[in-house]
Amino acid sequence: MKKSLIAMVVLLAVAVTSLGVSSLALDRSGEQVEIRETTLMGDRSAAQGLNLRMNLHFNEHLRWTTELSSDKKPETAMRFSWSGLPNAFPASEQVLLYGGDMNLSSSGSLSLPDGDMEFVGLNELLMDVADRTQAGGTNVETLRYRDYYSFYPLSVSLLRRDGYLDWHELQYMDLAENPHYQILTDLAQAFQFPVEEDHLVKASVTKHETGEISSLDVRSEHTPNIAALSAPADQYLYFVVSAYTEEGELVDYSRTPGGYGLYRLPREGDLSIGQLEMVLPLEPGENVLEMTEKPGGEDLLMVEHRDGAYLLRVLDGATGQEKQSLPLWEVGDPGSSSYFGQAVYDDFLVIYGEKNRFHVFQDTGSGYIPALSGTLADFTTLGGGELERVNRMDAQVFDGTRLAEVYGTHYGDGQNRMLRLVLVVYDADGIAYAGVLDNSMDLCISGHVEWRDKCQLLERNAIQLEWTHTAP
Repeated sequence: MKKSLIAMVVLLAVAVTSLGVSSLALDRSGEQVEIRETTLMGDRSAAQGLNLRMNLHFNEHLRWTTELSSDKKPETAMRFSWSGLPNAFPASEQVLLYGGDMNLSSSGSLSLPDGDMEFVGLNELLMDVADRTQAGGTNVETLRYRDYYSFYPLSVSLLRRDGYLDWHELQYMDLAENPHYQILTDLAQAFQFPVEEDHLVKASVTKHETGEISSLDVRSEHTPNIAALSAPADQYLYFVVSAYTEEGELVDYSRTPGGYGLYRLPREGDLSIGQLEMVLPLEPGENVLEMTEKPGGEDLLMVEHRDGAYLLRVLDGATGQEKQSLPLWEVGDPGSSSYFGQAVYDDFLVIYGEKNRFHVFQDTGSGYIPALSGTLADFTTLGGGELERVNRMDAQVFDGTRLAEVYGTHYGDGQNRMLRLVLVVYDADGIAYAGVLDNSMDLCISGHVEWRDKCQLLERNAIQLEWTHTAP
């Protein structure tokens, strides 16, 4: 493996809200940040035209931005400023709808009814079993769930652009004084899934000698999994309520507002159940796996499994209607039997399948087209086993022919634990380049210090990548 020592262009944007360390020396020698690059595979020229920006922080007070360009002459600059460290995560708009889960265990000092979400649909049943439990004893009963509910109880919360409506708060408020929460109750009642006649629930209640409940346990088989997948687009919050049996069969949707399909609500303003719309019917065999807002918000991206194949459907955010349907894998592709997720960017997206397969689809403006396919680097063998802790992919960028990815990882333990980046560039032939970047910012303070006192990547937007020009 060949190694090169690269001096980086450094911008020190120091953010200090309140320095918790009384004596922190910024040595002038620290202006020269060094990056040691170790080539693991391929030729570094494959990364020509790539710019990398790394955002680090120390103890959430000091922030460094380190920039590396493969084409510029290395030079160092340093700046100091007083400002806050942006470290808050923006909330993701979504519909949080759950139901059907009848398996739980809880212990401690318990009381019923319990407003916790995991107890939704079980309070009445558990109170009956508890009433028949002697102090200092345990009572186990198997009961018909339909004796308590005709339809599976649901919990619904809404996280929208203009605020959060939390299901838990319904347990402690008067709806007459908080009418804007009525939509949660109405949505929970709108999606009615009938309880099967033979649905049995096994419940166990144990009490202290004083008669207080000390533990609860509930087990149920053949319970449907009911949950919502959601994403915003345009002026709406879209969602699909998926309700499947343990055998993978769609449950009865005849008592829902419009059947199985894509629904939406406005992203802002007062809500009522009358604003609920079903805009795109789905067939029973269409299993929606993921929904994502396309950057810019004009479209909705929906991945589904249908007739043994995986499809990407691009939907108009204003109408909910389909603009494009794209097979994610060609028939017979080695990664075609499983879908593991996607990463969406302004002008491309990456789909991941089994056996480390990935596919890049480029946005041409009029739709997505297949642009690159390959197999992800195996970090258990790449680099002689030293990269086994690679566990977060921080950034990707695509120039039409090359996909670059950067992973943040650590090596060593305790005071010797260090930060490193792994850069991989893929082209039509596979891995064109793979290298490790170690940097001198790992030790902000001289001497051996614990990991928490070392420079670390920001939790969000830690790495940015940019191609300054396409491949030659």
